[in-house]
Amino acid sequence: MIVFISGGARSGKSQFAESLAYDCFDESRQQGSEGKFIYVATARHTDHEMTERINRHRHERDEAWQTVEEPLDLLAAVMTAGNGDVILIDCLTVWLNNRLFDGSRNGEDVLLHELREIMLQADEKNLQLIFVSNDVNEGVPIDNELVTSYIKTLEHVHRFVVSKADRVYQVVASIPIQWKGEGT
Repeated sequence: MIVFISGGARSGKSQFAESLAYDCFDESRQQGSEGKFIYVATARHTDHEMTERINRHRHERDEAWQTVEEPLDLLAAVMTAGNGDVILIDCLTVWLNNRLFDGSRNGEDVLLHELREIMLQADEKNLQLIFVSNDVNEGVPIDNELVTSYIKTLEHVHRFVVSKADRVYQVVASIPIQWKGEGT
């Protein structure tokens, strides 16, 4: 199963994603799965404030989680997963920022290819993948070519993941709204 969750900054999307991941993990355990519970964190320790946020998030998660800090290579993180694992990737906007500005070749085609490979791994290994991302294109248009390019690339990343997702949610003021999947 693939789930996509988006929302604005501080909307409650990560908390919702973690809750959903717990439910998926519990359900897979009840069905006899030996899978792990993996949290792929894309944030980097860029300054004191970010380090504090990362540490706070780590402490909020219980010992059931196996945390993998991977700011660039999501495919490598997913490749190490075993059959039936539940993987929460938080978040695509930070990952995209890291990839676009790390100095290597990261055109949109390269990024979408990596996401296709992640989807293939999810299918082959019966993974439950939960992607978290931010809504960044709902405000006033920005008159900056770099920002506009980032938002356009993020839009294509979102569209691709949503096209593959079994369920899609948008979290607004801590309220999840389901846009795709069972029950919509």
